[in-house]
Amino acid sequence: MGCAMSDETDDNDDIVVKEASSKKQKFNSVIMCSFPEDDADSLLSQLHAAREAQDGEAIVKGQPSKFHGEHTVIIDNLKPDGDDQVPVKCLGVSIATVTDAPACSALVVKAGSAVDGILIVIDAARLTKSEEEPDAPERLTEADEKTFCSAVTMLAEHTDLDCSPMLILVKNTAALKGERSDEEWNAYSKKLEAEIMLNLVLVEHSVMVTKCHVCRDDEVGSAGPGMEWLMYQLSRPKKKFT
Repeated sequence: MGCAMSDETDDNDDIVVKEASSKKQKFNSVIMCSFPEDDADSLLSQLHAAREAQDGEAIVKGQPSKFHGEHTVIIDNLKPDGDDQVPVKCLGVSIATVTDAPACSALVVKAGSAVDGILIVIDAARLTKSEEEPDAPERLTEADEKTFCSAVTMLAEHTDLDCSPMLILVKNTAALKGERSDEEWNAYSKKLEAEIMLNLVLVEHSVMVTKCHVCRDDEVGSAGPGMEWLMYQLSRPKKKFT
C-alpha cells in the first residue's frame, strides 16, 4: 500500500527521489481518531455548518456504521476548496479501533488504496500539568501518550505512511486560556504545541511531517489554520527520499 511510485536517480547523488506517478486515486483518505469522550466528530459538524453558511454544502456527513465487530466508523466526504485539491474521505474512529490490529486492518481496507493523512483530535481537558515539571505547559498523560503512539505505530504496520502528514488538533481550550490576554495566550499556545509534539516524538518517523495546532478559542474558525495546513499537505505532490 502507499504511494504509487516511479524512481528518479541523480547520477551525482546516491539519493533516490520517489515521486507519485500521474495515476492518482480520486480522493485523499484521512483517518481521524480520538477518545470517544473528546467528540472529534463535532469538529467536522461545526466546520460543515460554517462552510455551509458561506458557500453551500462543504461536507457530506455520514452516519456511524459498524464495520468490524462492535467497532464503528463515520465516513464524511469533504469537498475541496480549490481546483488543485481533491475530495477528502475522512474516516472518524475511536482510538481503540486503531490500536486493535484486526480492526485497524479492516479500517485501512475501508480507506482505499492508501491512508493519505492522520488527524488526531484532543480535548484540552485531557491535558495535565506534570508534577515533576510544574512550570512546563500542560501535556498528555503518560497513559494517553502511550495510546496515541500505539495507534500511529499500529497504523504504520498496516499501511505505508511515508507520504502522510499528521495533524494533532487540540480543541475546547477556553479553560486553558483563563485570564491570559490574547497575546499571552498565543505565546503560551505555541509552548503547548511544542510540548504536545514531544508526546508523539517517538512516532514522528512513521509519517511524512507532523504539526500540532492548539485552537486559540472555542470558535470553529480557530481550527482553520491547522485544517488548512493538513489540506495543503494533502494537495502536495507525494515524494520521499531513500
